[in-house]
Amino acid sequence: MKGIPTDKSGIVLSDANWHEGVIGIVASRITEDYHRPTILIAESKDICKGSGRSIPNLDIMEILKECKEYLEDFGGHPMACGIKIKKENIKGFAYAFNSKVELKSREKDLEHKLSVDFPLSIHAINEDLIKKIDELAPFGVGNPKPTFATFNVEVVGSPTIVGNNHLRFTVRDGNKHIPTIAFSQGEKQELLQKNPQIDIAYTPVIDKLSKKPTLKIHDVRVSSLQ
Repeated sequence: MKGIPTDKSGIVLSDANWHEGVIGIVASRITEDYHRPTILIAESKDICKGSGRSIPNLDIMEILKECKEYLEDFGGHPMACGIKIKKENIKGFAYAFNSKVELKSREKDLEHKLSVDFPLSIHAINEDLIKKIDELAPFGVGNPKPTFATFNVEVVGSPTIVGNNHLRFTVRDGNKHIPTIAFSQGEKQELLQKNPQIDIAYTPVIDKLSKKPTLKIHDVRVSSLQ
């Protein structure tokens, strides 16, 4: 996605085609994927509305208080916020917000830390399990969707890059095959081609197209059991 930082700044993106009802969900996803405080703004002719999400150890409300001269209104708590801003102030706000994030953050704050809830065999993954996981919703800050780990599974066939740098492949354990999708991890294609035995951290979901269980991959590593 254009505008994603490679340094210690936050992420502020805006667009006139975005609907204010979904920007919070997308901001959560970007924050999860890139581990940066993120604010998305739905542009309008008058007052634009934005929604933001943060990461542990960076209080997004404290940052907004230091950028309040650009805002018409804001509210929330340390991990999530909503803002109102005039369109002509978005550029200045983005610069101020990113500068404050860079000033307040440490390298270890911006490192993506993956927490695994439970080791799981892919033989246990089915629609009933995913349905039970979904009953724990709503997911979000304070109640993240569970992450599982499976060790020493085999990569089947050739991993393929699809969409915007997403990596699609199939894993196998014995006679159990299950498809996977690793969002924004296309750079790991060569790693998987060279190392067929891997460890994976993931969330099981129902694929919207096939309606069958698939794994949303959070991390892939070469198996230590090879």
